[in-house]
Amino acid sequence: MNQPTHAWIAVRAVALLEDADSGLAKLLAPSVQAAAIGAWIPDLTDGKRGGGQTQHHVLKMVPYDGPGKQRFVAKKADLLKRLSGSAAVKAYLEDTPLLPKAWWSQPYKADPGPGQHLANRAMAIATMLRDLLVIGSKDVDKLVPGAVKFLKDMDEDALTRQDQAALYFFMLSHFIADACMPCHCDGRALAGFSAGLHEELEEHWGKEVGREFNKKTLLGTGGSSKELLALARNVDEVVGLKLSKRVPDMKKGRDVWLEVVDMCRASFALNAVIAPPEKYPYNGKGKAPFAKVLEKDPDLLAAVDRVVLADAVVNTAMVWSHIWDQVRR
Repeated sequence: MNQPTHAWIAVRAVALLEDADSGLAKLLAPSVQAAAIGAWIPDLTDGKRGGGQTQHHVLKMVPYDGPGKQRFVAKKADLLKRLSGSAAVKAYLEDTPLLPKAWWSQPYKADPGPGQHLANRAMAIATMLRDLLVIGSKDVDKLVPGAVKFLKDMDEDALTRQDQAALYFFMLSHFIADACMPCHCDGRALAGFSAGLHEELEEHWGKEVGREFNKKTLLGTGGSSKELLALARNVDEVVGLKLSKRVPDMKKGRDVWLEVVDMCRASFALNAVIAPPEKYPYNGKGKAPFAKVLEKDPDLLAAVDRVVLADAVVNTAMVWSHIWDQVRR
């Protein structure tokens, strides 16, 4: 996603938590304006000096024929059953026979460099957030159920402020959203940022989200956090989203790493719908231009819009809520 879309996803996830009457919303909602930049910091040049390196944003899969290849087969029924969230892509892949059974029977694998992995990055921020919430300032501590006895021994200046916690939640949203972006999960050349599909699709979403979430607006006069939450809800009608007021729980035995890996696998499948492998082979160099594969098929484009943007919002809220629930225990 591009900057406006990342910002909208994070703000809309906060609005969803509000609608679900989550205690976490009380922590995040007042700081939406201040924390908005966190949603796109990972894409900034200086952000890559930290954990924003390019390979942390992708998990690009291709067919695999190496040792232990059966480990990398994800049958459709198994994958959809494992996913805790991702309701939109699950429904889309389940209800439309767009990919043949043979596709689902093949092993696919990504080959990230050491320490460079989208799920690793999401898990790292999620773990850090738990620590930040535990050592929260008075404003944070009063929102996190359960007493933290050692806080009395800490310097107040060393404690996590409410806006700081929100900033890191927004940074985490960036990587959850990236896991829902099909081109971030497909190792074909056609999914490269400048190959004619990836950048154009992100620009399309940025236009749908609207200029209210452009960084110049958000960092300039902008609006209040309350106004931003209302604007984020208004985008639903533009995209055709019908979001529930319920945030799903992460299934028992699942963690952020497993969930993000499976989000990527589902996004990889969605890109095989957008650019079918029989037309655009995994070992080929051909391009699948946005104008050809999506713009000329408005029904497919509308479906991709709804699936990707709905899941990016709901999955973000789900992962945030999972962190919150872990801290509350």
